[in-house]
Amino acid sequence: MDFVKIKNEHRREALYFYEHNWRTYRDIALQKGYFKSYQFLTTPDSPAGFDILHITEYTASLQLKNSEQRFQEIIKIISPDGPYLLNDLKPIDFRQILYSKKLQTLFSAG
Repeated sequence: MDFVKIKNEHRREALYFYEHNWRTYRDIALQKGYFKSYQFLTTPDSPAGFDILHITEYTASLQLKNSEQRFQEIIKIISPDGPYLLNDLKPIDFRQILYSKKLQTLFSAG
């Protein structure tokens, strides 16, 4: 899970970046069976100060262990010249990952 703060009111840039990069990479990885699911959530009023929460759910620890290498392979193919951006602003200009957490499921339903 990543908790992300949108910087300097650049919501359009952040959402464009995530839709055209983060989501694209995960759609491909999901089709390849690299993980179980993903979610991209927004909140207008988090008391913790984040605006976006993205979650990637893995079925096994080996999937998580291999995830960075697998995403880098996908990124090299899909966007070898760098991420797709709405304008000249770079990700560092419009978002800040406040913190990332790895969670372990104890039980779930659905």
